[in-house]
Amino acid sequence: MIIEMGERNMSQHKPMLGDKKKRVWHRTIIKNIPNALTLSRIILSIWALLVIDHPDLWIILYTLAGTTDMLDGTLARMLHATSELGTRLDSIADYVFYTSLMIYMLVANKSVVEAYLIPILVIIGLHLWNLILGYFRFKTTVFIH
Repeated sequence: MIIEMGERNMSQHKPMLGDKKKRVWHRTIIKNIPNALTLSRIILSIWALLVIDHPDLWIILYTLAGTTDMLDGTLARMLHATSELGTRLDSIADYVFYTSLMIYMLVANKSVVEAYLIPILVIIGLHLWNLILGYFRFKTTVFIH
């Protein structure tokens, strides 16, 4: 009889208010992991520019930043955490990431940049044209993604 009452009490257990807050808090943290990765890509890309005179450290930072680029979108979809903010942050992070590479190429490998100057300028021009047209047409920034 005592065992039955104990089982009944366990089955009628209602979650405490603190349990619900904990679940919401965990869900919020999990849903922000992709955005945190995207922000880390921006920080790593800028940091890579600060150590441009140290090629070994630069490549490590740039590789880490590139890894976050692969992970953030995948995790956002897996965790059902896609958002407009995440999409915008990802596009901004991509621009910072590629700009970091371009600056590094200008500083470290001038001959490569000189050899491919026209294609590089065309790509930069297309991106700028896209931003300008998107702003005038949609009154917001539009990123090629």
